[in-house]
Amino acid sequence: MKDSNIERNGLTALRTILNDKDARWTSPEQRRGVVATLKRETDIIAMLKTGGGKSMLAILPALIETDKAVVVVLPLKSLMTDWERKLKAMEVPFQIYDHSRPLSTNINLVLVSADKARFKTWRQYLAEFNEVLPVSRMVFDEAHLALLSEEFRVSLQDVHELRQFPMQLVLLTATMPHSSIPALKGMFGLLSTAIEIRESINRPELEYIMRQPAQPNTLESKAIQIVAQERQQWSSEDRGLVFVTYMEDGESLSERTRWPFYNGSKDTNDATRAKHYKDWRSGKSPVMICTSAFSTGNDYPHVRLIVHLKTPLEMSEIIQAQGRGGRDGRPAKCYILPSTTPAKLNIGRSEPDHKGR
Repeated sequence: MKDSNIERNGLTALRTILNDKDARWTSPEQRRGVVATLKRETDIIAMLKTGGGKSMLAILPALIETDKAVVVVLPLKSLMTDWERKLKAMEVPFQIYDHSRPLSTNINLVLVSADKARFKTWRQYLAEFNEVLPVSRMVFDEAHLALLSEEFRVSLQDVHELRQFPMQLVLLTATMPHSSIPALKGMFGLLSTAIEIRESINRPELEYIMRQPAQPNTLESKAIQIVAQERQQWSSEDRGLVFVTYMEDGESLSERTRWPFYNGSKDTNDATRAKHYKDWRSGKSPVMICTSAFSTGNDYPHVRLIVHLKTPLEMSEIIQAQGRGGRDGRPAKCYILPSTTPAKLNIGRSEPDHKGR
């Protein structure tokens, strides 16, 4: 099929699920990514900016090719929550893998968490599923975490084994320096012909504000003051996020302000995280404190304020977190409140720095 026909089919499906007959591609790179995915000639690394419509590289093929399955591997619980919400809103049929029962062959879009995808039970169920409904693609959202996150790296330490039968691998990310591409290709065992599609991550709607370093015990009050000042200009739909580097800072700030604290700690269960997210998104608490556990996957469009309480340990964290702001195209402010006593990091000379430390 010609590229023009493939693009036309993709655009028709896009307009259907968005319920917008005039919908367009968000960028030339999104269009290229969708076409390349539908052609299924080789593996793909799609590096589209935050809000660039990366998820359509998984959703549209599932809608267009109903006789084939698409598997989406998600590394974070916040991502699973966001994909669920997004797919339900678009009325796209999907199923979430549960190790207690086989996959349903009546639904061709499958979501699975990275930690579950490494077990033999998943591979057995997927093999049985593939006999009835061929798996054409496996899509990894926020694929850069395979290099950045120790926990995700353990889950994907044998990621090449996930391609247990011929299928296309599609890696989605908004944060991947050129220098890290070879390592990513090697980790996922991508084909030598794999193509890279990269969109500029420039976000003109974001204003970056770096405050002078201050004593650690003063930063909490400064963050509260900034939030109070910025909220005076918000509408009812606007939201703010305060990112903390250390758990104790989040707990202290939450106790003082009563803002919910979203974090990935084992001491915080999924129900609590879901409640914090719901309260924030609904406006019950327009401001939420969070760790980097929330810096990926949230696509609420009207985030007007991002505050980093103390400088994050990694540049990739800053980029991901600030990417939550201004997704509606309107101005958003991104503050960094550095401490006068920054953390010291030791990186081995031979260890590649994929995190921007």
